[in-house]
Amino acid sequence: MLDLTKKAITWNWGESQHKAFEELKTCMCSCPILTQPNFDKPFFLQTDASAYGVGAILSQEGEHHAVTSQKPKLHPIAYYSATFTPTKQNYDIYERELLAIMKALTHWQHYLGWTKTPFTILTDHANLQYWKAPQKLNRCTAQWHANLQEYDFIIKHIPGKINTPADELSCPPNSNQGDNDNQDQTLLEPKLFINATHLTTLPESLKRNLMTLIHDHPIAGHPGRDETIQKATEILPWTGMCQWIADYVKGCTICQQNKILTHRTKMPLYHITTKEGTLPFQQITMDLITGLLQHHGHNTILTIVDHGCSHTAIFLPCSDTIMGPGIAQLYLDYIYRWFSLPTKMISDQDPRFTSQFGQALTEKLGIQ
Repeated sequence: MLDLTKKAITWNWGESQHKAFEELKTCMCSCPILTQPNFDKPFFLQTDASAYGVGAILSQEGEHHAVTSQKPKLHPIAYYSATFTPTKQNYDIYERELLAIMKALTHWQHYLGWTKTPFTILTDHANLQYWKAPQKLNRCTAQWHANLQEYDFIIKHIPGKINTPADELSCPPNSNQGDNDNQDQTLLEPKLFINATHLTTLPESLKRNLMTLIHDHPIAGHPGRDETIQKATEILPWTGMCQWIADYVKGCTICQQNKILTHRTKMPLYHITTKEGTLPFQQITMDLITGLLQHHGHNTILTIVDHGCSHTAIFLPCSDTIMGPGIAQLYLDYIYRWFSLPTKMISDQDPRFTSQFGQALTEKLGIQ
């Protein structure tokens, strides 16, 4: 019957489906039966995730035992089972365990979204403790973090043998179970780790002897900072080693002599000086600002700046087709009548400034 809910499966109600349906009806009407939620009692959410699915049980405390020292058993209210999509099957163990909780909370949000007392999440995975430390969240886990703020809960770890019902629900039949489950898998065996001692202090002579071996020796070849730190870590690490080696390599004469300079020293900008007592607009700079939008027949601005005294800038609208005589006429109309001729003019290599402007200005003034 579970396969019939998949989109890629053609609907076919046969004998096996009818038999499963009858068994399901019998189980639903037989003991133990589900109980109705009592919102005056705390809820218990039991979850588990496998590599390919999630299972969850929503429960509350049932009848008390005759022996007062024993805790009451949990009576199930509802069951939940779902399979992961191929994308979610690629999540790591930390995200899958948290995803199982998020799916269960979303499924029973109408029960758990407004509880009077905090409900308890029971899980057999200590991997959830990964989320106790600050982590860099992606967009998906950041959304989970925002959704968790709507619930009032605590998390309790239980042994795996007690979490068997949720574990069975996380492994629905006829599902793609993958190659191996993620239960009790040791990624790095203890024998792979070396119990190396990390010295707090090291004599200066011993440090330099180590540098002679792994850095200064002709066979070592004067490696860079990172490679020297890696070799020292393998032989004899100590506290503050990285900074000490970085300073040692920086002070190595042979390394500095043969170091390839990737950033050449740039020539400093030349500062144009002015004479003391220079009057306004005796030393000017001129340039054209082009490529502007057309406005009242103008698309260029002639900029004239007093370079020596006040640093005042004058902006005159013009066209990009303006030549030297036009620039000279603008200078006569707006600058010459107030400040006369400049003693020095600074511009780029535009011929309109280097030759045409001077010739046109002298012709307009009648200077030969």
